[in-house]
Order: sequence, then C-alpha cells, then structure tokens
Amino acid sequence: MEELVSIVMPTHNRESMLTRAVESVLNQTYSNWELLIVDDASNDNTQQVVEDFISKDARIKYYKLERNQGACVARNKGITESNGDYITFLDSDDEYMADKVTLQVNCFKSSGVENLGVVSCGRIDFRDGIKYNEWVPNLKGNILQDLLLKNRIGAGTPFLMIKRSVIKDHSIQFDPNMPAGQDWDFLTQVCQYTNFDVVSKPLVKVHHHSGERVYNPERAVLAFGRQYEKYRHLLLKEAKVHDTFVLKMAVQSYVYGYNERALNLLAQNIIHKDFKVALWQIYMHMATERKSFLAKATFKFLKRATSL
Repeated sequence: MEELVSIVMPTHNRESMLTRAVESVLNQTYSNWELLIVDDASNDNTQQVVEDFISKDARIKYYKLERNQGACVARNKGITESNGDYITFLDSDDEYMADKVTLQVNCFKSSGVENLGVVSCGRIDFRDGIKYNEWVPNLKGNILQDLLLKNRIGAGTPFLMIKRSVIKDHSIQFDPNMPAGQDWDFLTQVCQYTNFDVVSKPLVKVHHHSGERVYNPERAVLAFGRQYEKYRHLLLKEAKVHDTFVLKMAVQSYVYGYNERALNLLAQNIIHKDFKVALWQIYMHMATERKSFLAKATFKFLKRATSL
C-alpha cells in the first residue's frame, strides 16, 4: 500500500483563494493523502467552503482555532493532528502541480542520498496571475552549513516533504516566536538530523497578489538576531560560518537603516576580522545612507567582492 502523505494547509480569511489550492490537492496523481486544513480563526466564509469539499471527499479534515495565532501555530496544529508517513505543506493561496506528491514520494524511494529525511522541489512564481520567475534548488545531501551560511536553498514550506519520524523523534515545530523566516528556522531544525534531496522541476505555483502582507524590515532584522541566538552553538563550530552569518546580518541591518546596529555587529561579534569586514566597516561609516548613485554602485560592488 502507498505511504500516507499528510498535507497541512493553514488559512486565514482566504475563502476566495482556497478553492484553487484544495483542487490542486484533489488533482494529485498520488491518491493516498490526507489534507488537514487549519483555519486560523477566519471570520469570512472559509468554513463553509471547506465543509463543501469535505462533503465530497473524506480525505479532507478541518480544524478551526478559537483565536488568530499565526501560521506557525496553525501548521503545528496540523502536524499534531496528522497521521502520514510523510508531511508536506501548502499555503491556501498557492497550488501544487498534479505530480507534486508522487514525484517527492518517489524521490524518497529512489534517492541515493543516505539518511534522507526531506525532499524539496522547484517553484514557479506568479504576480496577479502573470508568471515572472521559475527556480529549482540544486543542493543535496547535508545542507546544514548552507542553511547557516544563508545560501539560497528554497526553504519555503510548500516545497518541502519531510519524513514524519524526523519531526516526531526530535519534537520539531514551527517557532511562533520567530518574527520572520519561520520556514528557514524549521528546515534548519530538520537538517540537524537528516539529509536533503530535491526533485529537479517546479512542482508548486506560488501566487503573489495585491493586498498580501507587506514585508516588514523591522521584523526581518529582529528575526535575524533571534536566529543568531538560537543557532549560535552551531555557528561557533566553524568561525568562517559564524562570521559569514554575522556579516550578512550586519549588511541586512544596514540596508534597512539600522546603521549603528550593523557597525556594532561587525565590531563586537566577528571572530576573525578580515578584509571583507574591514571593507564593509569603511563603507558603512562613509555611506550612512544608500541614496546616491555612488553609494548604491559601491554597495553592489562590495556584495560581489565579498560573495554576499
């Protein structure tokens, strides 16, 4: 018998988009799945939309939280209620390609990666229905260092399929206290214990739309700092990895206008202050704002020269 795959879908006030996401699950070529829709206290017609689907397909389950607590709590609820051998996720405004689940389960069975616990895939991005980006990750094996170096991996939850045993054996959850980058945090927890492979084709359509939540620089800066404190014990195992993480954290702070914080990070947290750090310190002292053409051009040059 095919392994059971649990698909966890958090949602909040997205009745107009939910149908597309659910139908993409119903259209999967893989049939042994359960869809756990966790309603984060919606006040629209979400419940009725879901109940209409449940009346037609018993594989769909619905849980409603009493108060709005955010996507992390909703995903954790879905994980707790799930029964699958594998767990994957889908945001309620996105959609799967029809062979998404099949290809990822097959990858688990045929991959040559030892201790495989998570399989990712590529993505196609749409803005108001118009395709503008397509990307497939190219890493496999032990990717923990790549995560700590903040290399591009494709950590978004809709792309990941994870062995249930990895999550359960190590009590892995989404961190509701992480202000941003919760998907990176979740995958970093997972990849401390297991290895990574990828289906080398886009299997998820990611829909960006007018009215979606605006990116919050303050939360992003705060999240980088919390990630540093949470994983400092791992970062300190290799000074180069630690210093690269801190340098990227400082540059992010500078970009979002936290100049003093950026300079303090470079002065106080770097273990080995090499030429890269010195260049960024000089630049941040001189270009307090990236408004002039010269400041912007120098910033781009520095990012390339220091491999950030």
